[in-house]
Amino acid sequence: MKKIVLFCVALCVTAAGVHAASPKSDAADRVPRRNVITGSLEFFPMDLFQLWGGPAVSFEYAYNVRGKFWAGGRMNAQYSTLWGDSFNGDVLQNYWRNTLYGLGYWDFPVAKDWLSFRLGAGVGIGFHSGKQISGVMVAPYLMVRAEWVVRLTRNFGITVAPLVLGPSGVEWSPWAPHTATGGRGNLVQATVLGRIGFFGRF
Repeated sequence: MKKIVLFCVALCVTAAGVHAASPKSDAADRVPRRNVITGSLEFFPMDLFQLWGGPAVSFEYAYNVRGKFWAGGRMNAQYSTLWGDSFNGDVLQNYWRNTLYGLGYWDFPVAKDWLSFRLGAGVGIGFHSGKQISGVMVAPYLMVRAEWVVRLTRNFGITVAPLVLGPSGVEWSPWAPHTATGGRGNLVQATVLGRIGFFGRF
């Protein structure tokens, strides 16, 4: 965890230096960049009711609707290595949990134009498949997430969301697969070890 904190701090310091050293172009900066594409990696999110899962990869598109508000969609893919009801040992293992979200978020400037704080939520659907699952099990999902946005250049930057530097994200489903015998129930998954991503605006 200490290494993750130091890595994220180093990224922020580097971003500030790069941005300060970048040549300024007021005319170019006035051109609105209303689209953003983000790809990110989440490090071993934790299900609060069950056990540990595998890392997750996500891709996201958002459009600047008005002011600080953005709306778009998010696709998330996670290979869960160990989920299940830890109380009776009926553990559901090694399956895919893929989710599709419609989302909206606000982007609040924090330090001039190189650091901002992103806060939003989404509603979506999850698709679960694996050897212990019959067919594809579908479940509704809700998501709340927050992250730091570090702008390296005018149109490119990184997003970081370690829990120790601020709130991260939570996903919840009331009807997700729980056990290898087909049981369903609550799934609450939180970002524990952090998330890092790269984005481009155009």
